[in-house]
Amino acid sequence: MFKSSTNQEKCYAHLSLAEREEIAIALEQGQSMRSIAETLGRSPSSISREIKRNSPPVNKVTYRGNRAQKRAEDRSCRSHAKERLANPLVKAYGEYHLIHDGWTPEGIAGRLPLDFPEYKTNYESIYRWIYTKRRDLIPCLVRGHTKRHTRPSGKKTRVSRIPKRPDITERPATVDLRAQAGHGEADTVVSRQSKACAAVLVERKSRFFIVLRMKDKTASAMHEAVAAALSGLPAGSRKTLTL
Repeated sequence: MFKSSTNQEKCYAHLSLAEREEIAIALEQGQSMRSIAETLGRSPSSISREIKRNSPPVNKVTYRGNRAQKRAEDRSCRSHAKERLANPLVKAYGEYHLIHDGWTPEGIAGRLPLDFPEYKTNYESIYRWIYTKRRDLIPCLVRGHTKRHTRPSGKKTRVSRIPKRPDITERPATVDLRAQAGHGEADTVVSRQSKACAAVLVERKSRFFIVLRMKDKTASAMHEAVAAALSGLPAGSRKTLTL
């Protein structure tokens, strides 16, 4: 015969904000943990654990009820958060191709469903898994930052810094036919490794182009380069120029 357990079920209730405020006041008054526990109807171990877990890391700052409540709520949210890359196969797949093949998280997320149709993930989950669980894999990333750079939400409107810049939407429809000489386009070629920058002007019909080195990557330098290139062309040869 098995002994039946008591009907009384043990249930632990987390400390409330009001109780944490009472603890903070009692500590300011110099009361002991046992005295605080008797006042709140808690065990001394619960009060001791609460003070240790939710006290500020800096000793100069004392225990505060509202701050302790915030720390407890943050831990509760993290404990219920969904684990990134919970499947061991997806983890092993991503780790192998990061280390041995130099793949990016974007490439891993795109290739995974092709190799294993029953599994799928997204590259943002891979990035977060690396930066939270596998920081040893950060050097394998193309741009391995110490901290994860959050992506900005929404698209920013780009405003032209070149004065009197003709927009490409204002270009005459006849220019797209490339049937008449004199219509040109201008753009920049920028190097990632250095500050070098070049202005490139192309005539649309003949594909004749001019390349000029710019002093820097600013819009004013681009404007000066275009003006210098156009000054060397025969008078009346230029009809439209799109930047």
